Amino acid sequence: MSKYEFDCKVCGKHRVKNVGPARFASGNLPQYCCNVCKFEDMHLHRKPSKFTCEFCGEQFERLLSPGDKIGFRKFCRRSCQIKAMKLIIGQQLRSMKTLICQQCGGEFQRLESKRDHKFCTKECRLNSNTNRTHQSYEACLKRWTEKHGEDTAQRMLEKHIKKRSDASIRSNTGRILSEKTKHAISKSVSECYVTGKLKPFGGMRTKPVYKNVTLRSQLELRAVKFLEKRDNLILNETLIYEDPTTRVRWADSNGKLHVYHPDFYDVINDIVYEVKPKKYVDDESDELLRKRQSVLDAGFNHRYLTDIEIDRHTLNV
Repeated sequence: MSKYEFDCKVCGKHRVKNVGPARFASGNLPQYCCNVCKFEDMHLHRKPSKFTCEFCGEQFERLLSPGDKIGFRKFCRRSCQIKAMKLIIGQQLRSMKTLICQQCGGEFQRLESKRDHKFCTKECRLNSNTNRTHQSYEACLKRWTEKHGEDTAQRMLEKHIKKRSDASIRSNTGRILSEKTKHAISKSVSECYVTGKLKPFGGMRTKPVYKNVTLRSQLELRAVKFLEKRDNLILNETLIYEDPTTRVRWADSNGKLHVYHPDFYDVINDIVYEVKPKKYVDDESDELLRKRQSVLDAGFNHRYLTDIEIDRHTLNV
């Protein structure tokens, strides 16, 4: 992987991305800083095209992107599509067949098709999936116990359950749930806490530790290594993290006083460093401006250290 620097085609922001050798050879290099700019550029190049509805014969227009397929624009509206599908089904003259539900054992009717209908309702299908999931967990635990032992099998089962749970969370994120479903989920989670299957989690992400100093982010860790290599500084000796002597007081727009702790203090060069992503430095907020001014008023030299500056130095090295 190689670092590739470019300016976004839409917003003009400077970005650095990892690009593989195959992508370099094909010439398909990044052009956008994010998907928002990509879709905005696609929207600007969309052109109106005329189509004829295959059901009612009415002409209609649709905006097409350069990569859109024209063949999919067959109907002017959803109602025409539904009527056309009903007409097709009627022409096929499919007969009804009687089936037996594999969950409740009741009879139900469906049109003849290649699809194998097993359940009469959605509730029966969901109940069947629930029972089958519990059976699969028990079968997995039994099989893994015979092969790896009880302790290892239990750990493997916990990872397996967590993996399935994470997949379910990803697929259900953003869905609007009914009050009945919310109550069922709340009841199920409460029972899991009571039985001990779930434990309260109040932890945070692991913070980086470097030379027995706990930093606040990975960007600060990169900044420490960058300053040590460029300026020959040593953390806790010539480079102090959140030095108490550099703390200053600043006032916000409402006049309320706050205490500001700069990130690093270079003892040799008498410079206070604040580590920030470049996008925050380019569009400096009122809070950052007031903090920087308070440091300058206290008699310190203030500098921003951005992720772009660190990456450029790493590439040059």
